[in-house]
Amino acid sequence: MSHSIIMTRVSKELGGHSIVQDLDLKVQSQRTLCLLGESGCGKTTTLRLINGLLLADQGRVEVNGEPVLKSNATALRRKMGYSQQGSGLFPHLSVLDNISLMARKSGWKKDQILQRAQEVLEMVHLDLAQVGQHRPRQLSGGQRQRVGIARALFLKPQIMLMDEPFGALDPLTRKEVQDLFLELKSQQNLTTVMVTHDLLEAFKMADQIALMHQGRIEQIGSKEDFLKRPASEYADRFVNSHLEAVRDLV
Repeated sequence: MSHSIIMTRVSKELGGHSIVQDLDLKVQSQRTLCLLGESGCGKTTTLRLINGLLLADQGRVEVNGEPVLKSNATALRRKMGYSQQGSGLFPHLSVLDNISLMARKSGWKKDQILQRAQEVLEMVHLDLAQVGQHRPRQLSGGQRQRVGIARALFLKPQIMLMDEPFGALDPLTRKEVQDLFLELKSQQNLTTVMVTHDLLEAFKMADQIALMHQGRIEQIGSKEDFLKRPASEYADRFVNSHLEAVRDLV
């Protein structure tokens, strides 16, 4: 199987501090990788190195065979969907204007935008006629997160990047939106990289999990690898600290 994302010996410093060190990572096409770990371990920085919001100080990042460079980062970013905690919607724009913003900047015609808006909102079980003119404040938290996913899917990306996308939701809504994304991922053949600090969420959402610690990958593998074959003392402690949440899976 081919790899959509390859990171080779990637390092990044911010503010004089090493955030990511000698990172090697491969994400297979149409699979989901979860970047898992505690706050400050380098997960979000890694995501931003993939979409070119940050450029590596050392090493190489490739997306669909292209190196991520200053010259092409914006063009590559437009081929990726991006969803984050709290949805990241602009509060002064309607749902329709939020989800179609990049399409309008790319010169799409009005009828194209309306057709695609209807399609992507249906994907997330919302109706354009009902919510299209609403502002984000008029939506529930779950609806806002669904709209955020619809916006990320609008330009038909092959790659979806997600930064703690379900973290602000209550448990029942979180499960509902997680299940919805798993359905969408399968239907759309998406390659996904998702950041989370929640082991249970990583077990549910990912084909492969990369546990990060102090800017490095401590272990990469499947749910079974983490439960039965922890690669280090830190990986073992991390899993055991979450055993209360995952006891039904052990």
